[in-house]
Amino acid sequence: IEAGCDFLRKYQPTHFLRGNHDERLWDLLDEDDGKLAGYAKHLIEEIKDALGDAQMFPYDKRRGVLKLGHLKCLHGYNAGITAARIVGQVYGSCIFGHCHTIDQYSIAGLERRVARCIGCLCLLDQDYNRAHIQTLRQAHGWAYGLLLPNGAYTVWQAEQVSGKWHVPTDIVTL
Repeated sequence: IEAGCDFLRKYQPTHFLRGNHDERLWDLLDEDDGKLAGYAKHLIEEIKDALGDAQMFPYDKRRGVLKLGHLKCLHGYNAGITAARIVGQVYGSCIFGHCHTIDQYSIAGLERRVARCIGCLCLLDQDYNRAHIQTLRQAHGWAYGLLLPNGAYTVWQAEQVSGKWHVPTDIVTL
């Protein structure tokens, strides 16, 4: 929590989308055990303090979606090899990270619709997934890009390959 709050203070995000692991703290507020609820409240206050004025979105399939022009940002609500396809069919053009993979799916249509799973920045080999071979698809990465005044966007993918980050940085408009 401390490292995460330091990260938030350093980069000062304007929006924060809670994920399934974050949401556990908010769920603990409703627990019967006063100690757990009290500890969760303390941690939530630390997170809110680190976020400052950032708008926070819950981990929720309807209310947890940030719309930036024609692009939607969400944590993600399913995993597996079809996650990008399913998320794209539901939300259209979006970026999400729940399944910890770098993947994308283009949806046929007159308008551009691409769903991108953008990777993660966590320990890939956790004890709970040591025998799940599908987790070998997981990769470190994040998305970044441009949001134009008309709502159009461009998304790029930063990716760690062989222990080094590959981040395209030159923008040329032709």
